[in-house]
Amino acid sequence: MANRCNRRSKNYIKNFLFKIITLLKSFLLNLLNKIRYIRKMVFELKIKEMKKQPLKKGFIVLSKMSPKWIFLALAVNCVIGFFILYLHHLFEKFGIHVVCITICMSLTIIIGRKYINVISLLDIEIGKKNTSENTELRTIYTCFKNYAFHRLNILFGIVIPCIFFWSIFKQNYLSFDIVGFYGIFIISITLFMSILGYVEYMWMLWLLYRIAHCKHFCYNKCNPSQTPFLIYIANITNYAKWFFLVESFIYIFEYFILIPRENLSIKEIQMPDNLSFIITWIFLLIVLVLAFPVIVILQETLMTRIIDNLKQEQIQVLSLCFNITNKYLSNETIEQAYMCNSMMTNIVSSSDYPIKAQRFGPALISVATFMLHTANLLSLLPQIHNLISQF
Repeated sequence: MANRCNRRSKNYIKNFLFKIITLLKSFLLNLLNKIRYIRKMVFELKIKEMKKQPLKKGFIVLSKMSPKWIFLALAVNCVIGFFILYLHHLFEKFGIHVVCITICMSLTIIIGRKYINVISLLDIEIGKKNTSENTELRTIYTCFKNYAFHRLNILFGIVIPCIFFWSIFKQNYLSFDIVGFYGIFIISITLFMSILGYVEYMWMLWLLYRIAHCKHFCYNKCNPSQTPFLIYIANITNYAKWFFLVESFIYIFEYFILIPRENLSIKEIQMPDNLSFIITWIFLLIVLVLAFPVIVILQETLMTRIIDNLKQEQIQVLSLCFNITNKYLSNETIEQAYMCNSMMTNIVSSSDYPIKAQRFGPALISVATFMLHTANLLSLLPQIHNLISQF
């Protein structure tokens, strides 16, 4: 009887354990299937998100392209351009146009690749590090990415070139021949990329504005200007500043050599289509000549303001600590008070900008761009006419 009871109990225990193991296996399999399903759903959502953000996909594709292939494409473009020039040499200064457009395209590709690399660094620095302290900042950054890579931004790259080509054809600068089709193709691509770069720069400005009003986020307490994500933003905006100022000058130079100055007189403008000329001239004056330097100044001002706010916040914390230690003087508190005072001095004397600010060069390019854009109208003045007519 005892043996039978032992066997029954053993069998009961085995059956019980078997059922538990079976249940655990079933539970784990269900859990694994749910995890796979969630992963699949997340992947599908990412695919849908990528489809919703073709602009981001384009930047990623551009960043993954080999520099050799990019250089080869630019070289082929130059060869095709000069081959067309060899076949149809009636278009005045066509070779200069090919070189200028190729330079603009090269600059835009370089800044586009740098931009998406900086976005990847910001994803890590803001999205994955110090998540508990960066809740508000992470929300702002998510909004920035949604706005910056929204498909509606592509409309700027379509509408503005359409206005530009409307003016070109109205002024009879291009005709529907091989030169015209090549010009439409290559200028459309270049303008599209440049305008999207300009739009992304504006969204970066919006990000800085929101960060300037952000109440709390993780930063370098000893030297706020050396906060990693602020350095990344300062670097990319510095590159963009130089690249777009140079591009603005090149586009204005393109416009300068296109306009037939003999059609301008002191009394009236005698262009093939005065309306398109005036609209284009004013548009370039506002967007490239005047607005962009102002945007650059605003961007640097916002960055300086952010760092100044962080410095003031940290000084207030250290001042509170200093005042507390002064109330309870002892050897230890005297040391703490000295350290607080020393840290406040270091913070006050620390840099107000993450990188070395460069203002003379951009200011010089801005002035040169303004002078070049107004040169056609200044040429009406007899004193300047002889100088400008040499070009």
